[in-house]
Amino acid sequence: MARCRHCWQSGHNRRTCPSLTEQMKYRADRMIESGQSDHWMVKQYQDRISPKGKKISQQTCGYCEEKGHTRRKCDVLQSDMEWFAKHHNDHVRLAHDYIVTSYIGIGSLFKVGDRVYDHDTGEYSRKNIMHVLTGFHVNKEIITNNMRIWATLTNPINGQERSINIRDYIKDPKHTESYWSPSVLVSAETQVIPSGWVFNQSVTVESLRTHPHFIRSGHKRNDVRDWDFRERSSAIETIRLYENATGNWEQNRVAEAKKTLEKYTVEHNRAKIFKDFKSDE
Repeated sequence: MARCRHCWQSGHNRRTCPSLTEQMKYRADRMIESGQSDHWMVKQYQDRISPKGKKISQQTCGYCEEKGHTRRKCDVLQSDMEWFAKHHNDHVRLAHDYIVTSYIGIGSLFKVGDRVYDHDTGEYSRKNIMHVLTGFHVNKEIITNNMRIWATLTNPINGQERSINIRDYIKDPKHTESYWSPSVLVSAETQVIPSGWVFNQSVTVESLRTHPHFIRSGHKRNDVRDWDFRERSSAIETIRLYENATGNWEQNRVAEAKKTLEKYTVEHNRAKIFKDFKSDE
């Protein structure tokens, strides 16, 4: 006769083991008493004693936190991924327009101050090392009023790389990245950006399934819908409810909602970042 893999007694298995159930209950009760009712031990015990096959109407989505479906079938999650893909790809094209307008491009030289260990003296000394700007990239993040366009600086001797926000140097050519490790523009070049750059920086809805905004990590606090998505949804709902109302309060709400939505658009951010080229006026 088969034995339980927990207590090694006959007549039941690990899933129905009364000894294991009692241990899990004890741990869950301790967590609840200490105020940690959302601890994984509590959930583990609740899952053990709950009947299998919870009704769909009782299920709560871990992403949008609405009842009636799971994360796997969440329309809100799908809609957010579709919006984010368009949002990111639109801003990649904006970054491309910015880069080809910039006088600082691939091939530019930067002097990077860094601490270098001297094996002869056993001490660190500060040296200026020349780096070459070898590429650009855009992070996969929600962009509102401060789009960052990253340039990769490469040490031609050892291949080590570091990133700088190229916009800082467009606004101020004398900008230094930090006091401890300054990156100073030495000479600017404008070599042609690779033809496949926009495509390589773009995303698809399918590729976003592993993005931190959308992948399930198992930690409830990290898995719920991000604030920016909630803010946009709230603004859209406000416009839907009050756009045709005539009262001042309702119209003010609509105006605020439209302003909220505007800051996520590529048109808004284009106007913002292209002011960098007028910073010396």
